[in-house]
Amino acid sequence: MSINRIIALSTVILAIFMLIEPACAAVTVGSKAPDFQLTSVDGKSTIKLSSHFGKPMLLVYWATWCPHCRTELPVIQKIYGDLHSAGLEIVGISMDNSAKDAREFMKSKSVTFPVAFGGTDQGMKVADTYGVSGIPAMFVLDKNAVVKAIFRGEAGEKTIRSELAKLGLSK
Repeated sequence: MSINRIIALSTVILAIFMLIEPACAAVTVGSKAPDFQLTSVDGKSTIKLSSHFGKPMLLVYWATWCPHCRTELPVIQKIYGDLHSAGLEIVGISMDNSAKDAREFMKSKSVTFPVAFGGTDQGMKVADTYGVSGIPAMFVLDKNAVVKAIFRGEAGEKTIRSELAKLGLSK
């Protein structure tokens, strides 16, 4: 085999690995949720995922421009209202371009769980780490921050509650 063919083959193999590496790095069921720290949508605090470890959790990616998110977020809030006292934590990540848009939407829907602003370079890196390529996306974590379920696209209330019941949370 000539040196030119070896170089060409090596280049192709390197390109393939570069394309598939992000998919391999994505969080999967059974893996531990990577920690992150992002600014809250109100800009007044930071949200660190690990500060919620020790309790079952939903990690919810959403945006105001997403019709499925607009439908799902009030359902998530209802679940939070029902199960927060039983130990459920929810952390939202708004993928909006404007934190103001996210704040106004949250206020209009009476969202009370913590929401980080993901519309930054750091927020995009976190989304990439989790393998979020579309929204809504939701990760169900147990009290040890192990991913137990992943929903890509809108998940119904019954489906979400079923996964939470497996973690001992039900109403």
